[in-house]
Amino acid sequence: MNTKTKIYIGIALVAIIAIFAGAIWQPHKITRLERVVSDAKQTASEKQDQAAAKEIEAAEYKQKIEFLEQQLADIQTNTRKQDEKLEKATNSSRNARGGVERAKRTRAGQANTAELCAKLAEIGHSCE
Repeated sequence: MNTKTKIYIGIALVAIIAIFAGAIWQPHKITRLERVVSDAKQTASEKQDQAAAKEIEAAEYKQKIEFLEQQLADIQTNTRKQDEKLEKATNSSRNARGGVERAKRTRAGQANTAELCAKLAEIGHSCE
């Protein structure tokens, strides 16, 4: 055998060994990739379940926020009404104090019923 033939035989043996090694390695590689795909699918499924649970939780929080905003609006309305009533009561009290002060400044003396009713009418009280 000459050198050229030995080289061809060596190249052929290397090619056969490479093909054989590839044939043995290929199923292992496919199995590993299938396992990676399966794990990725499982992880994606878990993440989908988590996302659905978070969406439900977010919807619950949104309902709570809407409820609390409505309560806040009701409280603000009641507060405004109470402020108006308080303002009216303050004005009424202020007017009554003014009437008392005016009554104190008037000269004390003999007053008949007609005069007393007239003065009471001035400060907003009627005689009966």
